[in-house]
Amino acid sequence: MREAAARFNISNESVVRHWVKVYKDTGEEGLLNIKPGRSKDMTKPQKTPPLTDAELEKLSPEELRAELRYLRAENAYLKKLKALVQSEKNGRKPG
Repeated sequence: MREAAARFNISNESVVRHWVKVYKDTGEEGLLNIKPGRSKDMTKPQKTPPLTDAELEKLSPEELRAELRYLRAENAYLKKLKALVQSEKNGRKPG
């Protein structure tokens, strides 16, 4: 799930997990009926803390590669965001 979220620049892998559950339960039609945004009864999402060294030691090579891809995507996103904010401060369009 994390790899798919990173590949398609989705901020949270739980979104992908939700889509998979909806698809398994109701098929393609269920995905078409999903309303955007968070439902009003949902609480604020909790940030997941970074993995500790001990937790990283327990991961398989494939899980480590997925974590690396996720972190690279996150890093690229943050760099682009920083450039966008900086260009807006300078009154220029990003490019």
